Amino acid sequence: MITKITREELQQKLEHPKRSVVLDVLSPEDYRLAHIPGALNLPRDQVRTLASDLVARKDLEVIVYSAGPACHASENVADQLTAMGYTDVRHYAGGKSDWLQSGLPVASEEARNNANAEEIETMPANKPMTKILLDGGDPDETQRIRDRLGFLDGQTTNPTLVATNPDVQGRIVSGHRLSIGEQKEEYKRIVQKISPLIGSGGVSLEVFADFNTTAEQMVSQGEEMYSWIPNACIKYPCIPEGLRAAKISVERDMRVNMTLCFSQAQAAAVYAATKSSKQPVYVSPFVGRLDDRGDDGMQVVRNIKEMYRQGDGHVHVLVASVRKMDHLLYAFALSAELATVPAKILEEWAAGKLAVPGKDFVYRPLGKNGKPLRPVPYQQLDLNASWETFDLKHELTDKEIRKFVDDYRSTLAPAA
Repeated sequence: MITKITREELQQKLEHPKRSVVLDVLSPEDYRLAHIPGALNLPRDQVRTLASDLVARKDLEVIVYSAGPACHASENVADQLTAMGYTDVRHYAGGKSDWLQSGLPVASEEARNNANAEEIETMPANKPMTKILLDGGDPDETQRIRDRLGFLDGQTTNPTLVATNPDVQGRIVSGHRLSIGEQKEEYKRIVQKISPLIGSGGVSLEVFADFNTTAEQMVSQGEEMYSWIPNACIKYPCIPEGLRAAKISVERDMRVNMTLCFSQAQAAAVYAATKSSKQPVYVSPFVGRLDDRGDDGMQVVRNIKEMYRQGDGHVHVLVASVRKMDHLLYAFALSAELATVPAKILEEWAAGKLAVPGKDFVYRPLGKNGKPLRPVPYQQLDLNASWETFDLKHELTDKEIRKFVDDYRSTLAPAA
């Protein structure tokens, strides 16, 4: 049975937004016109496709509302969410009409755009289907980029980005390196500031993992991090223990992002290991790192997208290590589900009025020296094979793990 809540109860819950998620189930047009501040839009005809992106954890309190008592859309959505396994769904039966009649404030895209017209670009009518994530570890930067674009779908973080956070760097420069506990608390503090600023792409948090870290140790870290924020997505590396950790995590209904992917075979293993996932799994091919060594990184993305066409769609491609505007535009052209992009390139994109590639767009795979990048041939791989049968070894994965470990340790005080 769905629990009903009153307007007063909803107001109290909105004072602690990390503990619950509020969903407006009306059409996108009605949502843009006016919605309860902080509410996300989940149209009742898109529950099955969007719910897991908007509410990653099924144990979170979810509050749904629609137009008012005479509108049964919210009851329908509440029933759908309960059937999908959400365990704490509540219904604000008064809905938008009760909220408005009480004189409480509402949010709207029009009001937001008018209020910030001189500071931000409005949401473009041709916004790409690819979700835009910021690759960074500074909440102030997150706020600036969201204001500049007018939206931000998510964010990716890792030990390198946390190590370069201005607050962390300030402490290190002053001579104070962090203990392991302090480093964890600093990471938690950073992502809790970022969390409410971004959309359905979530915040990717990376576990500490070297070549001796077991899957169980990774999962233990991941479960703790997953509790920090309601929109967490846990990053594991594309190595055997990382794949085992991913398999365990999706069976526990956690969102995962498989990072440091440099090959089609690694992406195939991610697909096979996470087949039981009830929500989208991310795989992050690092295109810039491949370009650096002369390989066509974007062709790896294209190969993975082509391979996944034979699958069930549970793995989404997140283009990472984006180094130039053409990387981003080609990610749009390939219909990559997500792209994580440094602030510098997102600023450039905003300056270009959030351009998307036209029909005449041609991606030219050239390295920094202007020479053509080496083609990466497509492989015929069986997604139904066991994940252990795929070749996970890649020298760039090993190199980046060593770098991330060094960056993590650079913030730590020496052992006594």
